[in-house]
Amino acid sequence: MKQNKCLLYSAIVIALMNGFTLKAANGQSDFRKSSWGMDSSQIATAEGKKPEYQDKKGSIQYLGYSDQIAGLDCNVIYILAFDQFVRSQYSISEEHTNNTEYLSDYDKLKEALASKYGKPNSDDIYWKNDLYRSDPSEWGMAVAIGHMVKYTRWELPRTSIIIFLTGDNFKINLGIEYSSKELDALEEKVKKEQEASKF
Repeated sequence: MKQNKCLLYSAIVIALMNGFTLKAANGQSDFRKSSWGMDSSQIATAEGKKPEYQDKKGSIQYLGYSDQIAGLDCNVIYILAFDQFVRSQYSISEEHTNNTEYLSDYDKLKEALASKYGKPNSDDIYWKNDLYRSDPSEWGMAVAIGHMVKYTRWELPRTSIIIFLTGDNFKINLGIEYSSKELDALEEKVKKEQEASKF
């Protein structure tokens, strides 16, 4: 029994020394092929290539790739705090001349997420201004000028997922954000430290 315990402890120590990252209990990754807590080199290994974009602001690091999801061009953004993967985002870069098409893209992404994760925990539309509320043909314009915002949210055991459609000054933002429930405090800690350093 003692020998088995020693072997187990040794395996844990070796795993920690090698930067081993525990995956979700079901053996699946949390985002793409990566798991929360991975460092930047592990993410690059999971992606199979170096990031196309890198930036660092204090203890917050950003890694970026380009890809497609649901047939839409997007930027894939990894956010690390203290070199631990805590949050990520698909930022849709697909452009349309007709703003209403962004609503169709939103529905397409929502359907894809629902097929994988089931019914969302919430599915909301917020109106900041009711000017176009009674005219669905103008809802694309309503989003573009910031009158309407859409959010759909899934709560998983380890991860919060939010798909969002927002806009302002005729610029529309569509994306999906994934955040770690266990490690989100790390990013908040960095933000507080950065704010405190300004005084």
